[in-house]
Amino acid sequence: MEQIPNGGSLNGNGNHAVWPKREEEQVAYTNGFHELSLEELERQLPVVHDGQIPLGELVSRMAQTIYAELTELAETMPNMSDIQRKRVLAEWVVRTKKQVVKLYAVVRWSRDADVVQKAMNVTAFLMDQNQQFVDAMNGLIYAKESLDPARLRNHDLLTSLDVLTAGSYLRLPTAIKKLVIPRDPLTDDEVAKTLSDMEGVIRYRLRMSEVIPLEMSRYKIADGRVFFTAPDLFITSLCLKGAQKDDGWFFADVEFLFTVGGDPTGMEDFPRKPSGILKRHIADEADARLGFYLALPTDPNLPLGVEIPPPPRLPEELQERAKLGEKTRPSDTVEGMRLEVKWEPQRGALGIMIPLEATQLSPEQLKIDSTDLDIEKILQRVIQRHTEAILFMFQLQLQQGPYRNIFAQSGAVKLLSEGSPALQTHLCADEVVIVTIDPRTGRLGLRDSGNLAAAGRGPRFSLFSEMLNENPAVLADALVKLRLNAITDMAEQRANYLGLQCHRFRNFSREEAQKLGAAARGSLYIQLATSPNHYLVLVITDEEFRYALISTKTLGDTMYTNLIMEDIAWIDINRIQGDRAAFRQHEAGDMDVVMGSRSQNVASETSLPSSFRLESQVLRKLYAYCCLHKRRASAEESWDTLHSRHPSAGVVLPAGLDHLQSTLMRSIPALCVQSSDILAGAPAAEAAMPNIRVIPLNWWSESQAQVVTCVKLKYVQQPIGKRAGSSAIIRPSKRIIYDTTEAVVSFLSEDIDKCVDEFTEEWARVSKMVVIAREVGQMAADKHCADVRLLSFDLQTVEFAYALDYSVSISCTDQLSPTGGSYELKFSRPRNELRTTKGLDDHHRYNPHSEVEPFLRNVLRHGRLAPSLHRLVNLLRDTLPIALELQDIQKRALEAGEFVDTFAKAAGWFRVLHGDLRHALDFRLLSNARVVILDASHSLFQTDDTIPRGSYYLDSRFSTVIRDNMAVLQPIPKFNAIVQDIVKETGSRRGSKVFSVDIGIICDTSAVQAVGSALYDRIAKELREMKTKT
Repeated sequence: MEQIPNGGSLNGNGNHAVWPKREEEQVAYTNGFHELSLEELERQLPVVHDGQIPLGELVSRMAQTIYAELTELAETMPNMSDIQRKRVLAEWVVRTKKQVVKLYAVVRWSRDADVVQKAMNVTAFLMDQNQQFVDAMNGLIYAKESLDPARLRNHDLLTSLDVLTAGSYLRLPTAIKKLVIPRDPLTDDEVAKTLSDMEGVIRYRLRMSEVIPLEMSRYKIADGRVFFTAPDLFITSLCLKGAQKDDGWFFADVEFLFTVGGDPTGMEDFPRKPSGILKRHIADEADARLGFYLALPTDPNLPLGVEIPPPPRLPEELQERAKLGEKTRPSDTVEGMRLEVKWEPQRGALGIMIPLEATQLSPEQLKIDSTDLDIEKILQRVIQRHTEAILFMFQLQLQQGPYRNIFAQSGAVKLLSEGSPALQTHLCADEVVIVTIDPRTGRLGLRDSGNLAAAGRGPRFSLFSEMLNENPAVLADALVKLRLNAITDMAEQRANYLGLQCHRFRNFSREEAQKLGAAARGSLYIQLATSPNHYLVLVITDEEFRYALISTKTLGDTMYTNLIMEDIAWIDINRIQGDRAAFRQHEAGDMDVVMGSRSQNVASETSLPSSFRLESQVLRKLYAYCCLHKRRASAEESWDTLHSRHPSAGVVLPAGLDHLQSTLMRSIPALCVQSSDILAGAPAAEAAMPNIRVIPLNWWSESQAQVVTCVKLKYVQQPIGKRAGSSAIIRPSKRIIYDTTEAVVSFLSEDIDKCVDEFTEEWARVSKMVVIAREVGQMAADKHCADVRLLSFDLQTVEFAYALDYSVSISCTDQLSPTGGSYELKFSRPRNELRTTKGLDDHHRYNPHSEVEPFLRNVLRHGRLAPSLHRLVNLLRDTLPIALELQDIQKRALEAGEFVDTFAKAAGWFRVLHGDLRHALDFRLLSNARVVILDASHSLFQTDDTIPRGSYYLDSRFSTVIRDNMAVLQPIPKFNAIVQDIVKETGSRRGSKVFSVDIGIICDTSAVQAVGSALYDRIAKELREMKTKT
């Protein structure tokens, strides 16, 4: 009996079990060369990644690109027209579809990536083999070239004789033969017999001499080795090195019976059946341990009588006391060992002092299960608790430290408990940064939320992470810098989406930059396209954006051409965003955004984490607001010359301009100008009310700003005619809108710098038309002008009938010329079913006054417009019988086949020129509706160039021309006799007033047609007779 190490006793045979061999185990062993599998051969191939990229990276980049383009479209498309939005969206869909189809094709091709990779690996292997062949060839060539010059040794006669006689070399050492010449392999039967004999030797050794631990008492012998089973621990197989008594054991194989928990990806590092290098380590350790139990060999060289003393042994009682203690008793039960885990965190890790209560873990959380060795889980639990404690202290430092006004808000800093512990910090809008601690290295790391919009921020986070790991105490400063960069990037991105030119820095000195306030942490300068010296400044503070409009000036005498801020105007964003309460608060006072005033912006009482959520629409309104402010200042400078500018409280767009309405209209008050100042010296200034309103309009459009000037008329004249329509709002031209119910005329100017001139020009035209329409209306009510009536009026043109269906259309042109502008008259005969002219052809509808238009247009330019209009109407009414008679004379001459030319010499002077071009008859209008008909060869002018009395409508500048032409025309033969006969014939008629004078006939306008027709017939007859005699 031998003593068992665990205190029990067991005989040498031990407790073993021998299982009968299965049928497949009774076959003969197959002996031969081991061939590697295809998988092992593929693993031995060199891996080549030349020209290949991961498919996941390609898909990620494509998704990030599509998301970025969609975000940009969402920001820019609201400012486009409907047609432009559809075109841009269609182009984006077509372009993106092409890219997605290409990506889909690449994904389909990637199914063969393994085959392609294998082919590339095989190609690389073959190329390597080819290189080795080439190297071998080069080596042989080098050996040949280097051995050729070497001298050969003397001939070996003995070797030559052996080769010639025996045919082989007999003097080769045996060791070389054993090393080079392979031994004949054993047959399958020999192998089976050898293993069977070895099993017998093992069985004998285990039963007779080996001491087997109690835990390994269950074993089996098979395949030439013994398999020991330790319950819940392992199954291992050992084999003897030989059949001798002193031959040792060696390790063959092992399989662990317990599980190893933790990360599933790490299970391959410690499998239940070790292989490869891991098995080699276990085998080396096991073989070294098994060598301790071998008996010391007997040294034959020891002298006689010398023995090696046995190792010292303690008495059994002392061994029991040393191992079990004095009060314990030996037991045959195997007592296992237990692992106990204790955790004590390192003090001052990452520069943070953690309270002791924050690192407490219950014993159950540190307990190890022997059947499931999961040390990693306990380590992860400890690391997670330590990480949570450190991040919690970081959170307290941010919320209670010097930057508490930034991070103390609700939701600004949040500790994430799901998954790995992390500290989420809100930067601005939807931008967040997550602070993590690597559980393996303990290094601090910064990352984004992982959304698609966060692509491209990795390098910046890596830079800040390196800085934090060098000095973790600067975490708060790093987060503040990241927050400032994120806010600036977001604002700059919005500005770029809108196509605005922005700068993060301008060449301001430190003193100039301090003008933006002590609370400013950063700024973004957006340059106004309409004024390069003006900037919309987004001032970044700890709580929110502040907005300012600044005007700059370049200092040319400085070395670096510095800029200075001449004026700063703080902008109240609440009014632009539509805060009605704030608007009512400022509504009673003047405009608080005035150039040159450095008023402080009224900050909101409550600051939310979303205070830096800058929308593109808000930025567009801010930019448009600043553009309008600059343009309004330019308009004010234009109106300042009138010394009558007054701000108006509210801005209400006039009717007809609703398409230009904006929610920002109330942010800019209108201007009030006195009509006595702006219309001083203008025609028809009395037609306007005392106050004129000036409203900047369409200023949110960067390309085109407009100004509307509203004038209320003193008297209302309803537009009539085709262009008037049934609506109360008419728009006779692109720049004029007329509200007939309110009698308000709105003038639209598209150039702010020229708005005053354009208004003056349009007002001169409109006011004249209004005066003409008013006077025509008054004349229509007069019983002496029964046929005068207004036909059409639309602020641009006035058309009225002056007699029967004969009408004239008056419009103004070139009102800003030094001569005061001119008038354009168009004569016509409109169709009227109530008149007798119904059914006349176009020839009979001709208005003969069209030929007198060059002379009549100047009548309105002499004196005031109202009296001039009355003179024009009277002139038209008085000369209409003359013009009709001349038209009738020409018609009768054409029917008779004679050539007669009728034309106007002046506004009240008409001439009938006979076919011989030597005799002519003049019709001249006198005062009091009288007409003188005389021989054209007779001059009415005296030698001193004075105009005879009665010729009221004769222009003196024609007198010289008349005298020069007197020599051309000849007196009409028998003219005085013809006159006397005509007077006798027409004078006897009732109601006619016809008188003869020494130069011709004077009659009233009612008798012109009778007198003129008779006189022409007699003169024509006389000329025909004279022509016949000659």
